[in-house]
Amino acid sequence: MTRKRLVHSVYMQKKTGIIDFKLQLRDNPCTLVQLTVLDTITINHDIDCSVGDLNDDSLGGGAINIVVKGDVCGRFTLKSNGYISISGHCEAQKIQAENIQINVVTAGCKVVAGKLAVVGTLIMSKVYGEIVKLKRAASNSEFVGEKIYLEKKTNCHALTIRTRDIVCDSNKFSSRTLIVLGEELFSQEKQLLKQIEDNRELLSKDYGDIVKMGEIAIYQFRQLKLFIEGFFGVTSECREQLMALKESLQYTLKNLNHPLSPKLINQCYLLQNLTKDPQTAKEALPRIQGFVEILQRLNKALRKRCVLVTEIEKEQNSIQELRLETGQLCAAFDEVKFAKTSSEVVIQCGSKRIILNSDNLPDSSFQVNYALIGKTGIRDGELVFEESF
Repeated sequence: MTRKRLVHSVYMQKKTGIIDFKLQLRDNPCTLVQLTVLDTITINHDIDCSVGDLNDDSLGGGAINIVVKGDVCGRFTLKSNGYISISGHCEAQKIQAENIQINVVTAGCKVVAGKLAVVGTLIMSKVYGEIVKLKRAASNSEFVGEKIYLEKKTNCHALTIRTRDIVCDSNKFSSRTLIVLGEELFSQEKQLLKQIEDNRELLSKDYGDIVKMGEIAIYQFRQLKLFIEGFFGVTSECREQLMALKESLQYTLKNLNHPLSPKLINQCYLLQNLTKDPQTAKEALPRIQGFVEILQRLNKALRKRCVLVTEIEKEQNSIQELRLETGQLCAAFDEVKFAKTSSEVVIQCGSKRIILNSDNLPDSSFQVNYALIGKTGIRDGELVFEESF
Protein backbone atom coordinates (compact mmCIF):
# COMPACT_ATOMS: atom_id res chain seq x y z
CA MET A 1 0.00 0.00 0.00
CA THR A 2 1.30 3.40 -0.94
CA ARG A 3 2.04 5.50 2.05
CA LYS A 4 0.14 8.81 1.98
CA ARG A 5 1.99 11.98 2.85
CA LEU A 6 0.68 15.52 3.38
CA VAL A 7 2.41 18.07 1.16
CA HIS A 8 2.01 21.88 1.72
CA SER A 9 2.16 24.00 -1.41
CA VAL A 10 4.07 27.19 -1.91
CA TYR A 11 1.90 30.32 -1.88
CA MET A 12 0.25 31.24 -5.17
CA GLN A 13 -0.68 34.89 -5.69
CA LYS A 14 -4.02 35.61 -7.35
CA LYS A 15 -6.14 38.75 -7.62
CA THR A 16 -8.62 37.27 -5.13
CA GLY A 17 -5.90 36.76 -2.52
CA ILE A 18 -3.26 34.24 -1.50
CA ILE A 19 -4.26 30.67 -2.34
CA ASP A 20 -2.83 28.09 0.06
CA PHE A 21 -3.55 24.43 -0.62
CA LYS A 22 -2.61 21.01 0.73
CA LEU A 23 -2.05 17.86 -1.32
CA GLN A 24 -1.71 14.28 -0.15
CA LEU A 25 0.58 13.59 -3.11
CA ARG A 26 2.98 16.20 -4.46
CA ASP A 27 2.00 17.69 -7.86
CA ASN A 28 -1.23 15.68 -7.93
CA PRO A 29 -4.28 18.03 -7.86
CA CYS A 30 -6.60 15.05 -7.46
CA THR A 31 -5.29 14.56 -3.93
CA LEU A 32 -6.36 18.08 -2.79
CA VAL A 33 -7.53 17.96 0.83
CA GLN A 34 -7.63 21.68 1.76
CA LEU A 35 -7.75 25.04 -0.04
CA THR A 36 -7.72 28.44 1.68
CA VAL A 37 -7.82 31.98 0.27
CA LEU A 38 -5.86 34.32 2.54
CA ASP A 39 -5.42 38.10 2.59
CA THR A 40 -2.04 37.90 4.35
CA ILE A 41 1.25 36.41 3.26
CA THR A 42 3.53 35.46 6.17
CA ILE A 43 7.25 35.01 5.59
CA ASN A 44 8.84 33.21 8.54
CA HIS A 45 12.42 33.97 7.49
CA ASP A 46 14.52 36.81 6.14
CA ILE A 47 13.78 38.49 2.82
CA ASP A 48 16.89 38.19 0.67
CA CYS A 49 17.76 37.39 -2.94
CA SER A 50 15.80 34.15 -2.75
CA VAL A 51 12.58 36.15 -2.20
CA GLY A 52 13.32 39.46 -3.93
CA ASP A 53 10.84 42.32 -4.30
CA LEU A 54 7.23 42.00 -3.22
CA ASN A 55 4.92 44.42 -5.02
CA ASP A 56 1.52 44.74 -6.69
CA ASP A 57 2.56 42.60 -9.64
CA SER A 58 3.93 39.71 -7.61
CA LEU A 59 0.98 39.87 -5.21
CA GLY A 60 -1.67 39.88 -7.93
CA GLY A 61 -2.88 43.45 -7.40
CA GLY A 62 -5.20 42.74 -4.47
CA ALA A 63 -5.19 44.21 -0.95
CA ILE A 64 -2.61 41.74 0.38
CA ASN A 65 -0.95 42.14 3.78
CA ILE A 66 2.70 41.18 4.26
CA VAL A 67 4.09 39.88 7.57
CA VAL A 68 7.85 39.32 7.75
CA LYS A 69 9.05 37.45 10.85
CA GLY A 70 12.73 38.03 10.00
CA ASP A 71 14.89 40.80 8.52
CA VAL A 72 14.77 42.50 5.13
CA CYS A 73 18.35 42.15 3.94
CA GLY A 74 19.36 44.08 0.85
CA ARG A 75 17.94 46.91 -1.25
CA PHE A 76 14.56 45.36 -1.99
CA THR A 77 11.13 47.00 -2.34
CA LEU A 78 8.03 45.85 -0.46
CA LYS A 79 4.77 47.36 -1.64
CA SER A 80 1.24 46.44 -0.61
CA ASN A 81 -2.26 47.90 -0.70
CA GLY A 82 -2.84 46.47 2.79
CA TYR A 83 -0.41 46.57 5.73
CA ILE A 84 3.23 45.53 6.14
CA SER A 85 4.73 44.28 9.40
CA ILE A 86 8.46 43.55 9.80
CA SER A 87 9.65 42.06 13.09
CA GLY A 88 13.38 42.39 12.46
CA HIS A 89 15.76 44.86 10.86
CA CYS A 90 14.83 46.50 7.57
CA GLU A 91 17.49 47.63 5.10
CA ALA A 92 15.11 47.79 2.13
CA GLN A 93 15.17 50.54 -0.45
CA LYS A 94 11.48 51.29 0.01
CA ILE A 95 8.56 50.01 2.10
CA GLN A 96 5.13 51.24 0.99
CA ALA A 97 1.67 50.29 2.28
CA GLU A 98 -1.48 51.73 3.82
CA ASN A 99 -0.30 50.90 7.35
CA ILE A 100 3.27 49.93 8.31
CA GLN A 101 4.91 48.61 11.47
CA ILE A 102 8.68 47.96 11.56
CA ASN A 103 10.96 47.10 14.46
CA VAL A 104 14.20 48.67 13.17
CA VAL A 105 14.68 50.74 10.00
CA THR A 106 18.18 51.52 8.81
CA ALA A 107 20.53 51.99 5.84
CA GLY A 108 18.67 54.82 4.13
CA CYS A 109 15.35 53.01 3.82
CA LYS A 110 12.30 55.04 2.76
CA VAL A 111 9.06 54.11 4.56
CA VAL A 112 5.86 55.48 2.98
CA ALA A 113 2.53 54.84 4.74
CA GLY A 114 -0.83 56.00 3.42
CA LYS A 115 -2.17 56.29 6.97
CA LEU A 116 -0.14 54.99 9.94
CA ALA A 117 3.58 54.27 10.26
CA VAL A 118 4.92 52.85 13.53
CA VAL A 119 8.70 52.48 13.87
CA GLY A 120 10.65 51.17 16.84
CA THR A 121 14.11 52.46 15.91
CA LEU A 122 15.05 54.62 12.92
CA ILE A 123 18.64 55.11 11.76
CA MET A 124 19.59 57.29 8.78
CA SER A 125 16.22 56.75 7.08
CA LYS A 126 12.96 58.55 6.22
CA VAL A 127 9.37 57.88 7.27
CA TYR A 128 6.30 59.37 5.61
CA GLY A 129 2.70 58.94 6.78
CA GLU A 130 -0.48 60.66 7.80
CA ILE A 131 0.34 59.64 11.39
CA VAL A 132 3.88 58.61 12.38
CA LYS A 133 4.88 57.09 15.72
CA LEU A 134 8.41 56.55 17.07
CA LYS A 135 8.62 54.02 19.94
CA ARG A 136 12.30 53.86 21.02
CA ALA A 137 14.96 55.92 19.23
CA ALA A 138 15.88 57.74 16.03
CA SER A 139 19.16 59.11 14.72
CA ASN A 140 20.05 61.24 11.67
CA SER A 141 16.61 60.62 10.17
CA GLU A 142 13.57 62.45 8.86
CA PHE A 143 9.88 62.23 9.73
CA VAL A 144 7.14 63.69 7.51
CA GLY A 145 3.47 63.50 8.49
CA GLU A 146 0.40 65.44 9.52
CA LYS A 147 0.82 64.24 13.11
CA ILE A 148 4.03 62.93 14.73
CA TYR A 149 4.17 61.12 18.09
CA LEU A 150 7.52 60.69 19.87
CA GLU A 151 6.46 58.20 22.51
CA LYS A 152 7.72 58.15 26.11
CA LYS A 153 11.45 58.12 26.74
CA THR A 154 12.48 57.93 23.09
CA ASN A 155 15.97 59.17 22.28
CA CYS A 156 16.19 61.66 19.42
CA HIS A 157 19.48 62.56 17.75
CA ALA A 158 19.85 65.01 14.86
CA LEU A 159 16.33 64.66 13.43
CA THR A 160 14.36 66.64 10.86
CA ILE A 161 10.61 66.58 11.46
CA ARG A 162 8.10 68.12 9.06
CA THR A 163 4.53 68.14 10.36
CA ARG A 164 1.49 70.15 11.40
CA ASP A 165 1.32 68.70 14.89
CA ILE A 166 3.96 66.95 17.02
CA VAL A 167 3.74 65.51 20.54
CA CYS A 168 7.01 65.00 22.46
CA ASP A 169 6.51 62.97 25.65
CA SER A 170 9.49 62.70 28.04
CA ASN A 171 11.96 62.55 25.15
CA LYS A 172 15.70 63.10 25.28
CA PHE A 173 17.22 65.24 22.52
CA SER A 174 20.85 65.29 21.49
CA SER A 175 22.61 67.37 18.83
CA ARG A 176 20.27 69.59 16.75
CA THR A 177 16.68 68.63 15.90
CA LEU A 178 14.70 70.73 13.42
CA ILE A 179 10.90 70.77 13.64
CA VAL A 180 9.24 72.46 10.67
CA LEU A 181 5.55 73.22 11.25
CA GLY A 182 3.20 73.63 8.30
CA GLU A 183 5.83 73.48 5.55
CA GLU A 184 3.25 72.51 2.93
CA LEU A 185 1.01 75.39 4.00
CA PHE A 186 3.75 77.99 3.74
CA SER A 187 5.06 76.58 0.47
CA GLN A 188 1.62 76.97 -1.13
CA GLU A 189 1.08 80.29 0.63
CA LYS A 190 4.44 81.58 -0.64
CA GLN A 191 3.45 80.67 -4.19
CA LEU A 192 0.09 82.44 -3.81
CA LEU A 193 1.74 85.53 -2.32
CA LYS A 194 4.15 85.62 -5.27
CA GLN A 195 1.19 85.47 -7.67
CA ILE A 196 -0.52 88.29 -5.76
CA GLU A 197 2.64 90.39 -5.93
CA ASP A 198 3.01 89.79 -9.68
CA ASN A 199 -0.64 90.70 -10.32
CA ARG A 200 -0.32 93.85 -8.25
CA GLU A 201 2.72 94.90 -10.30
CA LEU A 202 0.66 94.41 -13.46
CA LEU A 203 -2.16 96.46 -11.91
CA SER A 204 0.25 99.26 -11.09
CA LYS A 205 1.68 99.24 -14.62
CA ASP A 206 -1.75 99.09 -16.28
CA TYR A 207 -3.10 101.85 -14.04
CA GLY A 208 -0.83 104.43 -15.68
CA ASP A 209 -1.91 103.30 -19.15
CA ILE A 210 -5.59 103.43 -18.17
CA VAL A 211 -5.22 106.96 -16.74
CA LYS A 212 -3.60 108.13 -19.98
CA MET A 213 -6.33 106.57 -22.12
CA GLY A 214 -8.93 108.14 -19.81
CA GLU A 215 -7.40 111.59 -20.32
CA ILE A 216 -7.43 111.05 -24.11
CA ALA A 217 -11.06 109.90 -23.95
CA ILE A 218 -12.08 113.02 -22.00
CA TYR A 219 -10.22 115.29 -24.46
CA GLN A 220 -11.86 113.64 -27.49
CA PHE A 221 -15.27 113.83 -25.82
CA ARG A 222 -14.86 117.57 -25.24
CA GLN A 223 -13.83 118.07 -28.87
CA LEU A 224 -16.81 116.02 -30.05
CA LYS A 225 -19.16 117.95 -27.77
CA LEU A 226 -17.85 121.34 -29.02
CA PHE A 227 -18.25 120.20 -32.63
CA ILE A 228 -21.84 119.03 -32.22
CA GLU A 229 -22.95 122.01 -30.11
CA GLY A 230 -21.37 124.40 -32.60
CA PHE A 231 -24.06 123.58 -35.17
CA PHE A 232 -27.45 125.23 -35.14
CA GLY A 233 -29.29 121.96 -35.56
CA VAL A 234 -28.46 120.42 -32.16
CA THR A 235 -31.62 119.49 -30.25
CA SER A 236 -32.25 119.55 -26.50
CA GLU A 237 -32.44 115.76 -26.64
CA CYS A 238 -28.95 115.73 -28.13
CA ARG A 239 -27.66 117.92 -25.31
CA GLU A 240 -29.21 115.52 -22.76
CA GLN A 241 -27.50 112.63 -24.50
CA LEU A 242 -24.15 114.44 -24.32
CA MET A 243 -24.67 115.04 -20.60
CA ALA A 244 -25.50 111.36 -20.01
CA LEU A 245 -22.41 110.31 -21.98
CA LYS A 246 -20.25 112.66 -19.91
CA GLU A 247 -21.61 111.32 -16.61
CA SER A 248 -21.07 107.69 -17.71
CA LEU A 249 -17.48 108.43 -18.70
CA GLN A 250 -16.75 110.27 -15.43
CA TYR A 251 -18.22 107.42 -13.38
CA THR A 252 -16.10 104.85 -15.23
CA LEU A 253 -12.88 106.79 -14.67
CA LYS A 254 -13.64 107.10 -10.95
CA ASN A 255 -14.29 103.34 -10.64
CA LEU A 256 -11.45 101.69 -12.53
CA ASN A 257 -12.26 98.21 -11.20
CA HIS A 258 -15.28 97.94 -13.50
CA PRO A 259 -15.48 97.83 -17.32
CA LEU A 260 -17.41 100.42 -19.34
CA SER A 261 -21.16 100.21 -19.41
CA PRO A 262 -22.42 98.44 -22.58
CA LYS A 263 -24.72 101.43 -23.18
CA LEU A 264 -21.84 103.89 -23.42
CA ILE A 265 -20.85 103.12 -27.02
CA ASN A 266 -24.50 102.99 -28.09
CA GLN A 267 -24.94 106.47 -26.59
CA CYS A 268 -22.12 107.71 -28.84
CA TYR A 269 -23.83 106.58 -32.06
CA LEU A 270 -27.18 107.92 -30.88
CA LEU A 271 -25.64 111.40 -31.03
CA GLN A 272 -25.43 111.10 -34.81
CA ASN A 273 -29.14 110.26 -35.12
CA LEU A 274 -30.21 113.02 -32.75
CA THR A 275 -28.87 115.87 -34.88
CA LYS A 276 -31.46 117.45 -37.23
CA ASP A 277 -29.03 118.39 -39.99
CA PRO A 278 -27.88 115.38 -42.16
CA GLN A 279 -24.65 117.19 -43.00
CA THR A 280 -23.89 117.63 -39.30
CA ALA A 281 -24.54 113.95 -38.70
CA LYS A 282 -22.25 112.99 -41.60
CA GLU A 283 -19.39 115.19 -40.39
CA ALA A 284 -19.86 114.03 -36.76
CA LEU A 285 -19.49 110.33 -37.66
CA PRO A 286 -15.62 110.27 -38.03
CA ARG A 287 -15.28 112.10 -34.73
CA ILE A 288 -17.72 109.69 -33.03
CA GLN A 289 -15.84 106.71 -34.47
CA GLY A 290 -12.51 108.10 -33.17
CA PHE A 291 -14.05 108.56 -29.73
CA VAL A 292 -15.53 105.02 -29.83
CA GLU A 293 -12.11 103.60 -30.75
CA ILE A 294 -10.43 105.08 -27.68
CA LEU A 295 -13.37 103.88 -25.53
CA GLN A 296 -12.91 100.33 -26.83
CA ARG A 297 -9.20 100.42 -26.03
CA LEU A 298 -10.00 101.80 -22.60
CA ASN A 299 -12.62 99.10 -22.04
CA LYS A 300 -10.18 96.35 -23.02
CA ALA A 301 -7.66 97.64 -20.47
CA LEU A 302 -10.39 97.90 -17.81
CA ARG A 303 -11.51 94.31 -18.44
CA LYS A 304 -7.93 93.13 -18.04
CA ARG A 305 -7.72 95.09 -14.80
CA CYS A 306 -10.95 93.50 -13.56
CA VAL A 307 -9.53 90.02 -14.24
CA LEU A 308 -6.38 90.86 -12.25
CA VAL A 309 -8.44 92.23 -9.33
CA THR A 310 -10.58 89.07 -9.33
CA GLU A 311 -7.45 86.88 -9.41
CA ILE A 312 -5.98 88.73 -6.42
CA GLU A 313 -9.21 88.26 -4.46
CA LYS A 314 -9.26 84.53 -5.30
CA GLU A 315 -5.61 84.13 -4.24
CA GLN A 316 -6.25 85.96 -0.96
CA ASN A 317 -9.27 83.73 -0.30
CA SER A 318 -7.16 80.66 -1.12
CA ILE A 319 -4.67 81.66 1.57
CA GLN A 320 -7.49 81.96 4.10
CA GLU A 321 -8.89 78.56 3.08
CA LEU A 322 -5.45 76.96 3.28
CA ARG A 323 -5.00 78.17 6.83
CA LEU A 324 -8.45 77.04 7.89
CA GLU A 325 -7.91 73.64 6.27
CA THR A 326 -4.49 73.26 7.90
CA GLY A 327 -5.86 73.95 11.35
CA GLN A 328 -3.64 74.50 14.35
CA LEU A 329 0.12 74.21 13.95
CA CYS A 330 1.47 72.98 17.25
CA ALA A 331 4.49 71.40 18.94
CA ALA A 332 3.63 70.00 22.39
CA PHE A 333 6.38 69.12 24.90
CA ASP A 334 6.11 67.23 28.19
CA GLU A 335 9.21 66.82 30.41
CA VAL A 336 11.70 66.82 27.55
CA LYS A 337 15.45 66.81 28.28
CA PHE A 338 18.66 67.65 26.47
CA ALA A 339 21.65 65.29 26.53
CA LYS A 340 24.24 68.10 26.28
CA THR A 341 24.29 71.84 26.72
CA SER A 342 25.01 72.16 22.98
CA SER A 343 21.85 70.23 22.07
CA GLU A 344 18.84 72.18 20.83
CA VAL A 345 15.43 71.93 19.19
CA VAL A 346 14.69 74.49 16.48
CA ILE A 347 11.00 75.06 15.75
CA GLN A 348 10.44 76.78 12.41
CA CYS A 349 7.12 78.00 11.09
CA GLY A 350 7.20 80.06 7.92
CA SER A 351 9.70 82.87 8.50
CA LYS A 352 9.46 82.54 12.30
CA ARG A 353 11.62 80.30 14.49
CA ILE A 354 12.16 79.49 18.16
CA ILE A 355 15.25 77.75 19.56
CA LEU A 356 14.84 75.56 22.66
CA ASN A 357 17.82 74.37 24.72
CA SER A 358 18.69 73.55 28.31
CA ASP A 359 18.99 77.26 29.15
CA ASN A 360 15.55 78.44 28.04
CA LEU A 361 13.46 75.26 28.31
CA PRO A 362 10.35 75.93 30.45
CA ASP A 363 9.97 73.71 33.54
CA SER A 364 6.33 72.78 32.96
CA SER A 365 4.68 71.12 30.02
CA PHE A 366 4.09 73.58 27.23
CA GLN A 367 3.14 74.06 23.60
CA VAL A 368 4.54 76.20 20.82
CA ASN A 369 1.62 77.28 18.63
CA TYR A 370 1.47 79.25 15.43
CA ALA A 371 -1.09 82.03 15.54
CA LEU A 372 -3.28 81.70 12.46
CA ILE A 373 -5.70 84.35 11.21
CA GLY A 374 -8.57 84.95 13.60
CA LYS A 375 -6.79 84.07 16.87
CA THR A 376 -7.72 86.89 19.23
CA GLY A 377 -5.09 88.81 21.12
CA ILE A 378 -2.17 87.52 19.04
CA ARG A 379 -0.75 88.96 15.87
CA ASP A 380 -1.10 86.77 12.83
CA GLY A 381 2.05 84.87 11.98
CA GLU A 382 3.66 84.61 15.44
CA LEU A 383 5.03 81.59 17.31
CA VAL A 384 3.78 81.71 20.89
CA PHE A 385 4.27 79.69 24.09
CA GLU A 386 1.23 78.35 25.89
CA GLU A 387 0.94 76.22 29.02
CA SER A 388 -0.34 72.70 28.25
CA PHE A 389 -1.72 72.05 31.72
